[in-house]
Amino acid sequence: MKKLLKKIPKIHWFDAVIGITVVVVLVGFFLFFYRRAQYIDIRVKVTDQEVLSAYREPRNIYAWQFHVGDFERDVIGRIVTEITNVESFSVTPETKTVYLTLRVRATYDTRTQTYSARGKTLMYGTPMRFNLNNVTFDGFVIDAPNIVKLNVEDRMVRVKTIGRGVEPSLARKIKVGDAMYDSHGNVIMKVTDVKVTQAKQITEDYLGNFHVRYNPLYQDIAMEMEVAVKRVNGKDVVMLDNYRVSINAGLPFTTETYSIYPMIEDIELL
Repeated sequence: MKKLLKKIPKIHWFDAVIGITVVVVLVGFFLFFYRRAQYIDIRVKVTDQEVLSAYREPRNIYAWQFHVGDFERDVIGRIVTEITNVESFSVTPETKTVYLTLRVRATYDTRTQTYSARGKTLMYGTPMRFNLNNVTFDGFVIDAPNIVKLNVEDRMVRVKTIGRGVEPSLARKIKVGDAMYDSHGNVIMKVTDVKVTQAKQITEDYLGNFHVRYNPLYQDIAMEMEVAVKRVNGKDVVMLDNYRVSINAGLPFTTETYSIYPMIEDIELL
């Protein structure tokens, strides 16, 4: 054994320093460029696939294609994207707003402390395209673990609205208790009071005088409604995540059987 140890060359202190330095550099290089792969949850807003109208909401037939459990695999068979939650609500009779919660395989950059997936950094507004088993869609990221959260408070407001020149067939359909729901059954807007009167209009006689007269065909509808809103940063009050609630603004109220866009006349924060 002693003879064997004598045959092993002794390590000079200079060689030891060089060896330790190389190891430290390699470890530092690894830690500096290392990106850890993991699954994270992000929230995405679905947009129109047309480039010139990407800000628009998807049409109903497109919005109906999203369901929990749909997924995408990479070339080696790993699931890299999966829908874990679908939230949607109607904005117009033809379109819906759709938000998806996705579980995606992402990498974490220790240098920038950000996540990336599909070759893009996950920041608010990052546009991405996903190719799932059931549907291909475009969207942009609105929430990820590294995105700074807004100061958002859920509130209710009571608004007084007026719909002018409404068809009598529509006026007859609007009842107290009518509500607009999201895809999870949560109430977004609810009618608490309805008053229907004959519509008024301004007419001019042959002398050039103006008169307020009743329209024999159309009706005016005064509605009081309770609206679920979000108060952002203690200032802006928005509904449907994007529409600012303000006097003289339209209120997109859509149910299973009708749609109406009355004007807001008064707002009371509950």
